[in-house]
Amino acid sequence: ERYEKIKAYMYENKYANINELAVLFDASVPTIRRCLKQLEKENIVESVRGGAVLHSSDKTIFEQPYQVKKQQNADEKSRIAAEACKYIQSNSSIFLDSSTTVYGMIPFMQGFKSLSICTNDVTVAGTLTSKYNYTVMVVGGILRSGYYTLTGNFAEKMMCQFHMDCAFMGSDTI
Repeated sequence: ERYEKIKAYMYENKYANINELAVLFDASVPTIRRCLKQLEKENIVESVRGGAVLHSSDKTIFEQPYQVKKQQNADEKSRIAAEACKYIQSNSSIFLDSSTTVYGMIPFMQGFKSLSICTNDVTVAGTLTSKYNYTVMVVGGILRSGYYTLTGNFAEKMMCQFHMDCAFMGSDTI
C-alpha cells in the first residue's frame, strides 16, 4: 500500500525528497529508499541525490526544483561564480539570469562601484538589493512557479530594450 501511495505521489509531484516522503508516509528513510529503488527498477523514477524524479516516457527531462538545483554541485558552482565575477568591472551594466550558478555570484560581487544590474529573477533582485547598493532592474513578465523567474513575451521585449556590458547566464546541461 505504501509503495502505491509513493508511486501516486511521484506521478502527481514529479519530484520527491526522501526525508519528506519518510515523514509524509510515516516510514523510515531505508524503507522509502527501498520503495524508490523498486520504482526505479520499474522505470518509473530516476534516483537523484536526496530523492527521486519521475522518469518521463517521452524522453523529456524533468527539471528539478530550484532549491534542489541550488544545492547540486555547490562547490563547482561557487568556483565558477567567483571566476565569472572577475569579468565584472565597476561602473558597468550587467545582466544576471535566473540560474543557480549565477545566483552564486552574488557573494562575490562586493567591492564594485556603481553597478547597474538587470535580471529576470526576483530572488536575485531581492538578494542584491538587500546586500548591496547597486541599481537593480527587474524585467516584467509571468512569474514561473517555483523558480522565481520572470518569463514570456513581455519579458523578452523588455530585455531587448536594455544594453548591457556583460551578461551572465547558466545552463541546466550541455
